[in-house]
Amino acid sequence: MDDEADKMIDFIQEAKSERVLIKEKLTNAQEGIQEIRDNYDKYDAVILDALFFEKPDSAKLRDAGALADTLAEISRLVHVEEKYLPHCIYTGHFDKVNSDTVTRNKEVFVKGRDQKKMFDYLKEEVSKSDDYAIKNKYNDVFEVFDRSFMPMDKMPDLIEILAQLESDAKYNRDGAFTPLRKMYEAFVKSFYDEAYANDQDQDLVPLDLFYGDNDERVNIKGSWFYFSGMEIRDRNGRTIVSQRSEPVFPEHIKNLTSGFVDLVQTESHDYPEPVTKYAYRSAVNTLLELLLWYKNFCIENFK
Repeated sequence: MDDEADKMIDFIQEAKSERVLIKEKLTNAQEGIQEIRDNYDKYDAVILDALFFEKPDSAKLRDAGALADTLAEISRLVHVEEKYLPHCIYTGHFDKVNSDTVTRNKEVFVKGRDQKKMFDYLKEEVSKSDDYAIKNKYNDVFEVFDRSFMPMDKMPDLIEILAQLESDAKYNRDGAFTPLRKMYEAFVKSFYDEAYANDQDQDLVPLDLFYGDNDERVNIKGSWFYFSGMEIRDRNGRTIVSQRSEPVFPEHIKNLTSGFVDLVQTESHDYPEPVTKYAYRSAVNTLLELLLWYKNFCIENFK
């Protein structure tokens, strides 16, 4: 947050050269606090100026209280949401904040002098986060959220799925497969939204793949049949969705997701047989391959 956020083009470019992506630029505490409160999982760190506006309409009034309010919100996250958001102060007013109690025990960097030092500090702090380690390891997949091909509120769910990879839990007892099924459903819904936004007459993801009030539920097995180039039939053998002229899924995605769809539907309910971490890992790897394919498909086909 900086009162001159709109003038930080050079700073943003230099951040990119240090592998730091500036996702949002805000000039005031009111909007900044709301953004942190609503979307804290979207960010790995926060950079704060020492002096910035308290409210959007504070045209010429920079308020040191804005910094205090924002730091208080970051502190609240730790206690209420159990989320630590690394942060620092980057300012040209070092003399004004050096002795301020608000900045006590905070890392303060001087504009025009400590930029690389600041980036190094933030990267070191962020690297201590388990969530960051997961996102960094699977960065190519998590780009599906950065590019808005999947809703951002599903990103913590994927992080939790991946955090389970090393667990030795009995996977038919801890509900581990239910998040995988829900992530597949989110993929189908997002795919529909992207396809429809690109072409309202699209047949990549027909509305017939959904059912229930407001079509909010996904026909999981039916969607796999359709994406794989087959028709969908009801229990009486009647065709309810005709097959597409060409499959949506390439052959390897079709083959991988065949077992995945059956597995996550079975394991999302009470299943008596023991299921180990190896079956879970197979399902997760299939989900990652599916999301990676979906991201690339959107990039190549939806302009």
